Amino acid sequence: MVPVHRHYVSDNPQGWRAIDVAEQFIARFYKTKTSVTNLKLQKLLYYAQGWSIGLFNKKMFPEPVEAWKYGPVVESVYHTYSHFKFTPIETSVPEVRKVITIDAAFKVYGHLSASELSRKTHLEPPWQNSYREGAFNIPIEAEKLRDYFHHQALADSTHQKFLNLWQEDYGQVYELTSEHLNEIGYNADLDHQYLAELNI
Repeated sequence: MVPVHRHYVSDNPQGWRAIDVAEQFIARFYKTKTSVTNLKLQKLLYYAQGWSIGLFNKKMFPEPVEAWKYGPVVESVYHTYSHFKFTPIETSVPEVRKVITIDAAFKVYGHLSASELSRKTHLEPPWQNSYREGAFNIPIEAEKLRDYFHHQALADSTHQKFLNLWQEDYGQVYELTSEHLNEIGYNADLDHQYLAELNI
């Protein structure tokens, strides 16, 4: 079992909004000269939120992930990009910031199509245990995300790949300046203890 780590260095301690996380995914697709639709973006937000809660007991963004017909959706982000419908999102692109959970989610799930991701989320308990036919705005509770991603998902090869990528990237946070580490509330003693528990 992966221990919960409450001092996750790479996330913004002031709290990211869902749109901030969405823009970082869009920036990564732009950087790799690939594209993303609104439907696909919603599923990536779900995985980023799920992994953040499952591994670190910390939400990446405060907005709820809801169980819609075609899988998990963050309503505010959905409406922001809804005018693109099923075409690739074209918008201003921010600078890519180093956020390990977003990087890992992009590497593991970014190559899958929107329909593949939709089918995948339909097979997972957080959506299955939340969706109700014909109902709207049903949140997928954080507890359901934590239980699935923390206790169950690590047995799945795709999810294990996610964890492996996160572990490989984790060492890069130590390249941050001491000023930046202080700014984001980095606790070196706790992080070294956590890495020891993961045998990294």
